[in-house]
Amino acid sequence: MPQEAPLTVFVAMPYSDLGPRAKWKKPEDVESLYAAVGQALERDLSRPVRLLIERNRPEPGLVQESILRSLWEADVLIADLTGSNANVFFELGIRYGVRKGLTILTSQEDQTPFDLASMRVVRYAHRPEQRFIEDIVQVVKTWVADRGRCDSPMLGLVPLEVIPRERWQRVAEQRVAALLGMARRAATGQERLQLTRQALEDDPCSENARVEHIWTLRSLQEYREALLAADEALTFFPNAARLHKERALVLDRLSEDQDDRLTDAQAAIERALALDPSDADAHCCLGGVLRRRSIRQRVDGERDLRASLAAYQRALEIDRHSTYAGLNVLRSMVLLKPRDANVARDADLHLRRMYHLCEFEISETLRTATAESWWRFFDLGDTLVLSERPDDALRVYREALERIPESERREVVLSPLRTWRELIAADSLSASTRAPAEALIRMLEEVRLRSDGHAVEGH
Repeated sequence: MPQEAPLTVFVAMPYSDLGPRAKWKKPEDVESLYAAVGQALERDLSRPVRLLIERNRPEPGLVQESILRSLWEADVLIADLTGSNANVFFELGIRYGVRKGLTILTSQEDQTPFDLASMRVVRYAHRPEQRFIEDIVQVVKTWVADRGRCDSPMLGLVPLEVIPRERWQRVAEQRVAALLGMARRAATGQERLQLTRQALEDDPCSENARVEHIWTLRSLQEYREALLAADEALTFFPNAARLHKERALVLDRLSEDQDDRLTDAQAAIERALALDPSDADAHCCLGGVLRRRSIRQRVDGERDLRASLAAYQRALEIDRHSTYAGLNVLRSMVLLKPRDANVARDADLHLRRMYHLCEFEISETLRTATAESWWRFFDLGDTLVLSERPDDALRVYREALERIPESERREVVLSPLRTWRELIAADSLSASTRAPAEALIRMLEEVRLRSDGHAVEGH
């Protein structure tokens, strides 16, 4: 037969001054009395008893954390009110607020503070020690027999249940997962936003719900609200790499109106990479921020552009079949071509490789009906522009646009639109590629304006 789990008894008591009315002045003597209580409990209950007195615990770590953990975990708290010690009252208040376990008040003094006057206090200064021990044992035995009746004046009064997070998290995670699944299948952005907000209300401590909520706000181009949401999420999860990445992506979008946001975006994505250096998408995000910095500034522009290329190349090392990373390597090379003959040669070789890889990805997309397949068509279209095949590029772009759900079209077209505008602004395209690039911009701009109109009507 397995041995019964130990009964944990935590003693909260003064460790220095027990007050002028205390008969037992030395904390060591009081500790000895409580040690005798523990021994008597173990004998009478026929089960192991673990008596915890904080200053006698040979454990590493912060004392405050150890005390708070004991207040939550202990089956029984003995709170010695002798001397009206502020720490003891603080610990007693926490216990009453979080735990329904047994709490026993003891004191050497006859008087009890007003708020506790109606509660039973077991006194021990002017009575035989054995009687005090027997009284404590009897209280514990009654509580055990009563199957842990709640004695907290707070939790017994209000309809509140305090339970460990791991117990309710399983249910909360299932509900949040269901809501986020519904959000991804939502017909409109506003419906998706409502569902992600509901997921956050159900579990404010869900990192998945936080990420999905920020993404949804970003897809609706609600960038300022998305930034507030990211900042709030990071107060819950300060070391969550993907939240720092989401924050960087929002700041990157805001940088179209405020250049200093690019600096903030760079800091955020570098923090994400410090936490998770294996995230290829985060390296791409850093590459995009650096590329935009290089285009917008005259000083150090080439340095940022080379750093951008290095970031994209690192992403491609992590995921060598990523067309997203590979095409951004190509775009950075296109920007550097006029300044570096070696890069110009490498760019031509890389363009051919990317064209074949994008063609293969398209064939896989058509075979497997991959979700978000429009990106594959955009990727192939970009290689066709740079390969000086404008008619094919426009045809492939039209097919990409047809594949985007109307609720997502508004956000999706911003990325290729922004990229081609940057390449043209950098004056890095040849005459034979500039014309089809400008035609693509006109096509994407028309789709964006049409989508904005639908969004206003739906809102």
